[in-house]
Amino acid sequence: MNTLRSSKTASSTHNHTFTTIEPHSKSTISHEIRELWQYREIFIALAFRDIKARYKQSVLGILWVIIQPIVTCLVFTIVFGYFVRVDSGDTPYPVFVFSGLLLWQFFSRNLGEGTGSLVANSAFINKVYFPRMGIPLIGLLASSVDFLLALVVLFVLMIWFGVAFQTQIIFAPLIILVTFCLSYAGALIFAPLNAIYRDVGMAIGYGTQFLMYLSPVIYPVSFLPEQYHWIFDFNPVATLLNWMRWALIGTDLPSSRAFIVLGVTVFVCLTIGRTVFRKLEPSIVDRI
Repeated sequence: MNTLRSSKTASSTHNHTFTTIEPHSKSTISHEIRELWQYREIFIALAFRDIKARYKQSVLGILWVIIQPIVTCLVFTIVFGYFVRVDSGDTPYPVFVFSGLLLWQFFSRNLGEGTGSLVANSAFINKVYFPRMGIPLIGLLASSVDFLLALVVLFVLMIWFGVAFQTQIIFAPLIILVTFCLSYAGALIFAPLNAIYRDVGMAIGYGTQFLMYLSPVIYPVSFLPEQYHWIFDFNPVATLLNWMRWALIGTDLPSSRAFIVLGVTVFVCLTIGRTVFRKLEPSIVDRI
């Protein structure tokens, strides 16, 4: 973590002010959180800048946030709902797949944009001081706006198919927060690595595609034989998807083991992410 120190030197005709960025030798987690909160307005402003830039020259604009998951849901419904005939239980397949697809796209987009955040905002890193650990938050905040807009579409879809809202929907904000933390942890690990080795960003793209088919996004856990259900307990993303479906459409709640694995994974990844980011932070400016 860096701190600012200003020093002034006087000459015969002018006063010069220099701002020096120095490493904070005794940085703590609480100090870093306070600093991130102190600069929150910068991160929010940059996030909205990204949203505006993304749809600036688009005819449909922000409607693409809604169109993309709808089209993807339609394709999956045709292929897996009508041809493969995946059994989604009492929930209509379009609602089932949309409820998982939204959270999956939120996680995968956060991880992808967070990984590329240092490279995308390299101009600001060299010109303006703010805690660099907050840079991956910019893409995550922008994706959060997209997610909330698409969530409204899911609610409309549930009303259309007559799917009742569950009382446990009050846990949805907590599930979104945990998903946010997990993707932020991944971004802290991979963003500085991607700033040094661009291959990391491309590998993340292929990795998330592979992880999607290992997670119950387009199929329920019951799609696999019962003796293999335990495997999903060790997939934190699968736990988040099943947890969200439980909150929205009333499917089965993940096991206690799944929640323990999820909690440990988030904590460990955040710890590793903070360590990796701080260790590689001094070399970021020279490599982007």
